[in-house]
Amino acid sequence: MSENLPPNTQDLTKEEYLEARQRNSGARERRRSRYDRPRTHLSWLGLFLGIILGIAGGVSYTWTEPINEYDVAPNQLSAEDSDHYLVAIMLE
Repeated sequence: MSENLPPNTQDLTKEEYLEARQRNSGARERRRSRYDRPRTHLSWLGLFLGIILGIAGGVSYTWTEPINEYDVAPNQLSAEDSDHYLVAIMLE
């Protein structure tokens, strides 16, 4: 029967061990540590910083990245680009 007991209580019987454990369980109250606090699934600070950084990154990308337009009709071109388009057609 002593095979199932922890190593430092090999000389006790199972009943004595359980009795001693019940007696000592109330004697030592665990102090609540800062790691025992309930966890939330949402970090408000992380969410706020993520939204702010996402908006800032999106705005900076759209301001710095050039716009490439494809399949534009001739009437949608600016005056300068329409002149370039006419020259390109005449060269063909």
